[in-house]
Amino acid sequence: RLIHTTASEQTPFVLLDVKQTFTLANRNLVSLSVNASSYFRHNVADPFRFTLGGPLRLYASSIDEYRGTDIILTRAAYLRRIATLPTGLGHGVYLATGYESGEIWAPERSAVLRQDAFSGVLLSTPLGAITIGGAIGDAGRRKVFFTFGKLF
Repeated sequence: RLIHTTASEQTPFVLLDVKQTFTLANRNLVSLSVNASSYFRHNVADPFRFTLGGPLRLYASSIDEYRGTDIILTRAAYLRRIATLPTGLGHGVYLATGYESGEIWAPERSAVLRQDAFSGVLLSTPLGAITIGGAIGDAGRRKVFFTFGKLF
């Protein structure tokens, strides 16, 4: 429950994050995830609203481009190991591709649905994953991205 905040009524909220990753034939990874968050359509102040857009949250859109009180984001990703890194430098080099779909609502505007597809190269290192790639989305959105950390 969101309580005692400036410019927002007391509001219940729920966060749901479900992820599952499968290994296929020792060189392939498939990841499926669903993220849903809701203030149950209560009007809350902008800093408390949920956001979509940017790496890991609709790659082809700008960072935090969409703000609302209710969101759902689904993602399916496929990684294929194409090379193994030397011992101590990491686990491998992967080709990654995936699809994302996100919808966001707010009391003062209609729902916005965005979809995109992304692909890139991922290096799995002891410090974390390093990814460089690109994404193409609906409504003419396109981005080139670089991430340091987890891809999904």
